[in-house]
Amino acid sequence: MSHADADLVVEPLQSEEVATAAQLLARAFAHETHFSRILPDPRRRARTLAAVMGLSVRDAQPFGHVYAARRAGGELAAVAVWLPPGRFPLGPLRSVRATPDIVRLAAHARSGLRPLLRFASTLRGLHPEEPYWYLVAIGADPGYAGRGAGSAVLRAGTERADAAGQVCWLETQEEPTVGWYQRFGFAVHGPVLDFPEGFRSWQMRRPALRPGQGRP
Repeated sequence: MSHADADLVVEPLQSEEVATAAQLLARAFAHETHFSRILPDPRRRARTLAAVMGLSVRDAQPFGHVYAARRAGGELAAVAVWLPPGRFPLGPLRSVRATPDIVRLAAHARSGLRPLLRFASTLRGLHPEEPYWYLVAIGADPGYAGRGAGSAVLRAGTERADAAGQVCWLETQEEPTVGWYQRFGFAVHGPVLDFPEGFRSWQMRRPALRPGQGRP
């Protein structure tokens, strides 16, 4: 089990840090299986990921639950994009605000846009009806991976959900991370999905936990 470095500080992301956080997440997701299968060209994948993460971070940051782990010098080590209950999916007004990011995403993804939209639509249809906190994205700077920063920003969201007595929800397309999330109280919920591009998706739910229960 990894432990967070003592010099890490976790706090909500500031609005002027949205672009930096999106770039960090794009780097963290650069070799994820589903993006690699849908967008095999590395340069196109990098540009598309920058648009996807820019959209996600910019949309969620005003709600106050995009958490950043900072190093002693203030640099971002990890970011988790959480949406509180009732904020997913985007409504009409937020969709309009996200239009520039959506246009950039479509321009960069090109032929990958349709499978990306199909993938997102499939996952959206499996979300729970109960109030839930949604982990949209989480990632550590590749140079800081394995040092507890990701765990710290994950806990920042689960602690808010526990305080409210509400569940958490996420999806992962990387089988090794299933066990990592299980250490924090998540469990696979429903069937594992197989997508035609050759990757799988696990949906995971975490009930609200009492103090000390299921926390590494």
